[in-house]
Amino acid sequence: MKTSLIAFVLALIFNSYFFASKIGIPAPFGTQEKIIKVRELPDNFEFRIRDGSNYDIGSLYMVKRFFWLGYSYGEPKYVGYLNSQKKYAPFTSEELKQIAERAKIQIPKAPEISFFDRYISRLLLLCILGLSGFYGHKFYIRRKKIIAEKEQEELPSWPPSTSH
Repeated sequence: MKTSLIAFVLALIFNSYFFASKIGIPAPFGTQEKIIKVRELPDNFEFRIRDGSNYDIGSLYMVKRFFWLGYSYGEPKYVGYLNSQKKYAPFTSEELKQIAERAKIQIPKAPEISFFDRYISRLLLLCILGLSGFYGHKFYIRRKKIIAEKEQEELPSWPPSTSH
């Protein structure tokens, strides 16, 4: 019974991942690129791309997710943030310095990872896993006690009674 329950839960998780990706729901597992805005640039012609949309300075990094909570991150790098999680403009370090000089802004030396991804999501994931382990252990102890009580009821008494 225990093996079939584990197999059912694993099948449900993998099936939900497949189904979610088919209908376009962001999957709760896997790796995803994430872009956050680091510095806002003035909305003028100097800070536009070819299609006419303005960009800001953003940080792009890879997030490994479990139930929408990140637990591992790739090395962040600066990109042009285009108000979208799907599109960005890549920058070299020289282009980034020129943009900072023209916009008269200070850019941090190292690209950032969002506060939620770096700290809060790991803390929430740790709490969820801790509570799951705690209540799983309580369930296991309770189940073990019930099975032991059933076994005690089924044992024959000794010495066996002889009735003639």
